[in-house]
Amino acid sequence: METEIILKLYEDKIIRFRRSHSRRYEKIINSIISYITGESDEKPVLKRADYMKEIVDILAPFHKWTFVDRRIVDCIVGEAWFWKEKDYLDQGFHKGFFKWIKSCVEENDSEDLFINIANELTQRGIEEYTILDLSITELNKVFLINNKASSVGNYILSKYPKKKKKMFKMSSGQYYRAALNILLIKNSLDEVENRLPYMLFEGEDDKGSIHAPHKELEVLSGIDSEKYKDLILRAVEETTCKACKAHLSVILNKFYGTEFKEKALELSIEVLDHISEKRNSDTGYNFRYAGDMFGIDRTGDYINWLLSTFGPASKKIVSDYILKTKVIIIEIIDSFVTHFGPDSVETAKKMFSISAGSDENIIDYYSKVFKVLEKSDVFPFENELWKLSICDVNDIKNGAAQALAKVGDSLIPKAQELLKSKNKEERDGAAKVLSYLNSEDSIKILKELSEKEKNDDLRDVMIGSLAKDKITLMEAKNLISSALSRKKLSKPVKKWLDESQLPKLKWLENGEELTVEEVRYLFYRQNREKNIQPETEVKGVYSLIDKRYSGEFANILFDLIMDNGGVYAKNRFALTLVGILGGDEQVGRLEEIVKKKKNKNGLKLLGLIGTNSALRAITGVMRHFRAKAPGFLSSANEVFNQVAEERNTGFYELADSIIPDFGFSGLYKELVIDGESFKVVLTDEFKFNYINEKNKRTKTIPKAASKELKDEMKNLAKEVKVIAKETIFDFEQYLVVRRKWDNEKWQNLFLINPLLFVIAPDIIWGVYENDILNTSFRLTEEGRFIDINNNETELPKGDIGIVHPIELGDDLGRWKEHLIENKINQPFQQLEREFFHLDSNDYDKTFYHLFDGKEIEMKLMKSRTSSFGWRPADYPGWRPGEMYAFNKAILETEVFISYRYLDDENDDKIALKQCYFTIPNPINSQDYQFEVTFPDDERLIKLKDVPGIVFSEMIRDLTEITR
Repeated sequence: METEIILKLYEDKIIRFRRSHSRRYEKIINSIISYITGESDEKPVLKRADYMKEIVDILAPFHKWTFVDRRIVDCIVGEAWFWKEKDYLDQGFHKGFFKWIKSCVEENDSEDLFINIANELTQRGIEEYTILDLSITELNKVFLINNKASSVGNYILSKYPKKKKKMFKMSSGQYYRAALNILLIKNSLDEVENRLPYMLFEGEDDKGSIHAPHKELEVLSGIDSEKYKDLILRAVEETTCKACKAHLSVILNKFYGTEFKEKALELSIEVLDHISEKRNSDTGYNFRYAGDMFGIDRTGDYINWLLSTFGPASKKIVSDYILKTKVIIIEIIDSFVTHFGPDSVETAKKMFSISAGSDENIIDYYSKVFKVLEKSDVFPFENELWKLSICDVNDIKNGAAQALAKVGDSLIPKAQELLKSKNKEERDGAAKVLSYLNSEDSIKILKELSEKEKNDDLRDVMIGSLAKDKITLMEAKNLISSALSRKKLSKPVKKWLDESQLPKLKWLENGEELTVEEVRYLFYRQNREKNIQPETEVKGVYSLIDKRYSGEFANILFDLIMDNGGVYAKNRFALTLVGILGGDEQVGRLEEIVKKKKNKNGLKLLGLIGTNSALRAITGVMRHFRAKAPGFLSSANEVFNQVAEERNTGFYELADSIIPDFGFSGLYKELVIDGESFKVVLTDEFKFNYINEKNKRTKTIPKAASKELKDEMKNLAKEVKVIAKETIFDFEQYLVVRRKWDNEKWQNLFLINPLLFVIAPDIIWGVYENDILNTSFRLTEEGRFIDINNNETELPKGDIGIVHPIELGDDLGRWKEHLIENKINQPFQQLEREFFHLDSNDYDKTFYHLFDGKEIEMKLMKSRTSSFGWRPADYPGWRPGEMYAFNKAILETEVFISYRYLDDENDDKIALKQCYFTIPNPINSQDYQFEVTFPDDERLIKLKDVPGIVFSEMIRDLTEITR
C-alpha cells in the first residue's frame, strides 16, 4: 500500500490530534506529526505525557497497524512512558496505551493479539516484567472474556509457571490479586490446586485487617462446593474484615443453604454489630459491600439481602441494629416495615428519634418518613405524629397532619382540645389535622371556628378544606360579613389603595354595585396569598363578579400599581386582581416590562390573564429570551405549561389554539363596502387581496371603504406579518424537536386557519407511523395533497410532522427539484438544511472529537452559542483553568461541548475539546459528580444511541458556531 493511501486512513485522527492542542505546543506537535507520517526520521523527545496523551487516539486497531502506529509507539515508550508530577497519580503514556489495548481485546480479541502487542513493546525496550506488571494492574478486567481466557489471560497463564512469585508481588492489591487468582482457578485449577491455601490467604494488611478472598471462594464454591467447604470455613474463622464476613455469609447461604444457615446469621450479627459500633462513634462511616468504591455506603443493600433471604429469622437481628444505632437510615426502616408490616411498629418508631428543627435535611428526612407511613397503618404512630404536627417547621407539620388524618374522626377530640391552647403551633397543628380529615364533622368545626378566628394565619389553615371554586352570592356575602365582624375591613390594605376611588364593580347575579367594604374584602383576602394566583377563600367570589364591567377597574388599578412600586412582589395581591378582572388592555405594557426587566411577576400575570393575546405575549417572551437568557426562557415555558395544564391540554396544542384567524371564516373574511360584497384572502406574501362579486382581485382595499375600516385592515395586516414571522420560527423548532400532529387535527388546523394554509404549501410534510417516516407529501395552494411524483394522493393514516432532510434519503434531491420547478421558497431552512451522519468508526464512542482544538474568542463563542440556544454549563466546584463547557437540551438528551482557556493569564480565547451527549440533567451536586471526564461515565450516551436527527442538529449548531 502506498504511503499516501496509508496516510489518508489516519488523516482525520491526525487533524483532531493537532486541533486538540493550542499554539503553545505547535512546535512539538509538528515534530510528532512529521515523525509518525514519515515526513521526518527525527524522533521527538516527549518528556511528559499529560498534554500529549491524545496521540494514542490515532492508533488503529492492531490488526490494521501500519508504520504510522509503530512510529507512535516509538514516540511514547521513552521518558514519558511512566510520568508523574508532584503527588498526582501516574499520567504516563502507558495509561492511555493499555486503555487502548483493553478496547482492542473487548472489541476484536484473537488468540495472539496481546502477545503480538507485547512483542512490539519488547522490541522497543520495555521489559517483560513491566509488561506483566501493567497487564495485571491495567488489564485485569479483560483477563476473561465471556468467561474464557482472553489473549491477555493466556499471556498471563503462559508466564505463570516461571513468574508466579513476581506475579503475586505485582498483584499486591486485593482487587488485582482476585482477578489473577480467578483467572488461574478457571483455567489452571489442577496446577494451582495444592497452592490454593497459600495463594488465597494472606496476613494482615497495612490497617491490621486480615481479609478473606471472597471473590475467589465464590468461584471455587461454584465449581465444587463440597470440595472447597473447608476453605470457606477457614476464611470465616481467620478473617477479621467485617465486609469480608458479609460476603462470606452470602456465599454460605448461596452454596450451602440450610447446612450453614445459622453460621450465616451469626456472621450477619457480627457484621451489623460492627457497623453499629462504628457508626455510633463516627456518623460518617460507610460500610463497603459488594466490591463498591470508597465513600459509598452499602449497609442498606446488605440488610435488604438479609431480610429477603432469611425473612422472620432476620427480624431480631435487623431490629437490634436499628434500635441501637444512632444514625438512622430511613431506607433500612422502610425495608423493615415492608417485610414485617404490623409487626415492625416498635422498631419503626425509631424513625421519629430525630428532633424536628429548621434544617433542610430534617425536612427531607421526614418526607421519607411520611412515605414509609403511606404503606402502613399509622394508628400505632399517633403520638409521634401529634408531636410532629405541632412542631415549628411547616413542611414537617403538614406532612405529619396529612399522615395523621388517616386515623380518622377519632382525632377530633384531641384536635378540639389543642385548639383551645394558647400555644400558636398547637392550635395551628390541630387546625391542619382537622383540615386534612375533611370529614363532615371536622368541616363543621372548622367552619364555626373560621367565622370567629381573628388570627389570619390560623384561619388560613382552617379554610383550606372549606373553600370552594363555586359559591352562591349569599355565601359570598356571609364571608364578607364574617370579615367585617372580625374587624378585618376597617381600613385599606395599602395606604395608596382607596377603594372608593376605583371604578365600580358589579355582581353578576343582580347587577348591583359592590360596596367599598366588599371590594376591600377582595384585596384583604388576596393579600393573604403570596403568589400571583387567586387566594383560596376569595377564589369562588371572583366568579360572581360581572367581567363585562370590570375592565376599567383593572386598568385604573394597574395604573395605581405602576405609580406605587410597579410589577413587583409587594404588589402581587393587587396584580392578581388585575389579571382576574382585566383583559387584553394590560398585555402590551406587561410584555414590554417582562422583556425589559426579566420580570417574572409580569410573566405570571400574563398567564393569569390567559387571553390569546396574553398567551401570544408569553410565546413572544420565549422567542425573545431564547438566545438572550435561557434561564428566563425556562420561566416563560413554565408559565405557559401551567396554563396548558389548567386547561387540560398540551403545550403545543395550546400554542396552536392561540394562532389567530384574524376574523376570517375559514379561508375568507367577508366585507361589505358601499353595498358591495368582498372576500378578503391572505396571499403567500402575507398580504390581503380583495375579491369582489365579479371575482376581480385587487391588492388594496377599495377606496369606498371607510377610514375606520381602512385603519382596521392596516393594523390587521401588521399583526398578520408579526404572527407569521413568529409562527415560522416555531415551525423550525417543531422540525428540530420532531413535533407531530394527529392526522385529523392537522387537517382541521392547516386547511382552515388562513395563516397556516398559506405557510403549509411551502413545507414538505411527512406521515409517520411509530415515529418512522411512512410517506412525504406537499399541500398545494388549492388544498390538494401531492406526492413526490406530483400526483394527487390521499393521506394515509398516521401522525403528520415536518420532514427532516436526513429522513428523505434519495427523495431529498427529487423534492428539491420539485421546489425549484414550482418556484417555492421555503419559509425556513428545511430541505437545504445542512445535516450530518455519524461515522461508523464512532458508533461505540461517547466522546465526539470533530471540534477538538478549534480556537475561538470567548466573547464570540458566548454570542454564537446563545443565538443557537446553548448556555454556559460551568459545573459547581470547578476552578479557573479547569475544563468548562456549553450545553443545550433537545428532546430527552443534553449535549455538551467542552473547552479550555488557551492561556491561564488570558481568558480571551478558548480551544474546544470533546463533544458528548448525556442523560437529562446529568449534574448531581449531591454526589459530587460534576464534570464528565472519562468516556465510560455512566451518564454518557453512546454516539450510536443518540437519535440521528438530534445528533445532526447538535453538530449543525456547533458547525455554525465554529464556522
